[in-house]
Amino acid sequence: MITVSIVSGTYNRINHLTAMLDSARRSLPAGVPYEFVIVDGGSTDGTLDYLRRQSDVALIEHGELRGAIRAFCDGAQAARGKYVLLANDDVTFRPYGIAAAIAHLDDNPHCGAVAFRDNRPAPGYPHGVYKTQTTAVRLANGKRSHVTFAQVGLFRRWLGDAVGWWGADDPVMGVSRTYGGDNFLSARIWEEGYTVEEVTFADVTDHVANDDLRHNNTAHTGGIHPDSKAFRDRFPDGAILPAVSKVASDPRPLRILYLSIYEPHTLQHTTKRGLRQALKLIGLVWEVDYLNSSMDLAHVVKAWQPDLVLSQFHDGRNVTADKLAYIRKLSPHSTWVNWSGDARGLLEPEYIDLLTHVDLQLVVNASVLGNYAEMAIPASFWQVGYELPQCELPDVPPYDVVFLGNNTNAHRAEMVARLRAISGIAFGLYGAGWQDADGQCLYDFATACALHRSARIVIGDTFPDTWGFVSNRMVQVLGDGAFLLHERIAGLTERMGVVPGEHYADWADLDDLEAQIAYWLQPEQDAKRKRIMLAGQAFVQERYVFDALVRQLFDDLLPMIRQGQRETA
Repeated sequence: MITVSIVSGTYNRINHLTAMLDSARRSLPAGVPYEFVIVDGGSTDGTLDYLRRQSDVALIEHGELRGAIRAFCDGAQAARGKYVLLANDDVTFRPYGIAAAIAHLDDNPHCGAVAFRDNRPAPGYPHGVYKTQTTAVRLANGKRSHVTFAQVGLFRRWLGDAVGWWGADDPVMGVSRTYGGDNFLSARIWEEGYTVEEVTFADVTDHVANDDLRHNNTAHTGGIHPDSKAFRDRFPDGAILPAVSKVASDPRPLRILYLSIYEPHTLQHTTKRGLRQALKLIGLVWEVDYLNSSMDLAHVVKAWQPDLVLSQFHDGRNVTADKLAYIRKLSPHSTWVNWSGDARGLLEPEYIDLLTHVDLQLVVNASVLGNYAEMAIPASFWQVGYELPQCELPDVPPYDVVFLGNNTNAHRAEMVARLRAISGIAFGLYGAGWQDADGQCLYDFATACALHRSARIVIGDTFPDTWGFVSNRMVQVLGDGAFLLHERIAGLTERMGVVPGEHYADWADLDDLEAQIAYWLQPEQDAKRKRIMLAGQAFVQERYVFDALVRQLFDDLLPMIRQGQRETA
């Protein structure tokens, strides 16, 4: 389901229009489904070719200028989003505003629309001040007043449909061509018993393009403008506010802020998608790469007001304990869960200080759970999920034995040297830091899957001196449908449920590794190797895909927060 439709009309304003679209894309929460609906009045400056190339734009071609009121009504009526954002094509959105507007409508069922402040000149305001406009109303007691209206605004789509958007089909307002449609929509929302409100961060910069489109309107000579007269005829006493306010019955989605961490590998943003996709099945997700994004994390939290924050803080340096304590005050109702996939650094003092400000710490390295329990830090084990390749698998060499991993420590380097020294086998090595490696495919899950499936044996190792810890290699190899020969890991069966000899095979030391390779490469072991491979794949695809892990998070782990439970290693 599309959450937001951004609707605008345009005519020969390609520079303004592209700036508006780009600013909206930047302001939209990454992960929230959206669309643009653009109504064009017959542009000849390249606008149409540009819009036709945009995969996120639905284009309505009027072919001629029919006026802003008809353009915005046609665009809004074609929109599919739960919310519709009406915006002129010569504005640019400021950061966090669309997110804040979505959150406000979700949380305030009495509100029918969020009015975005703009910087247009207005009497009584200094130059450049961002403010909303007001429209006249008559209260139930007969007194006159003024209330907010939205020139640029986020509206509940069903409510806009009910009141007729900008009034193109209204018997009185429908004679208008360009002006007054925004006043009409807000006035009708107020009359229906809902409010139009402004919200922190919801701002646009209005560039007030002085061109043919702005001046294309019904000619008049003196006196009141025909469009303004139509609006006054429609609301001679201003909008009539009802005595009783209404409350919308729109379902309120769970809002999730996913603070992901991406190392400097170019593929990660596109290939590591399993967790974000699984979270989207639960609620409305805004994903922020908190290390590499220019966004202010405090502003993100304040704007989004998330129900759940799932962060991937691996240390206490980038986000300090003091900073997290401040951020949490901006959205005090949020549940904050941190997840670390690192094997080390989990007991550093600055990290422990950080964890005192989260509700639940999730780790892949189970050896620290006992320490956390002693320090009264609620914590549990939560494994990495299987990432399904999203493209066709490439052709790769069929190795007897393959290892995928970077040269990161002496233990691994010694293992690779032993593997290279085994005679009579085709050995493939993929990773960074090796001399004469066969390639690199870190986070290239399609290539890795092809290598796993083509090899007879895939080798896995672990960090020394850890308990119950394995990297994502195990779930990727097993999930891909390959035979895994992995270094023995204390506590792994207790933590993950995988059983050596049933889901994979294990090796104890380098001498045993060589012996196990020789054993499993025997032709008479082919059937047994395939049986283990199929069992491992079925196990991972049932329990360690991200959909299953997110269900575990909500069904088993989040209740620990309310019950004050803690796991020990």
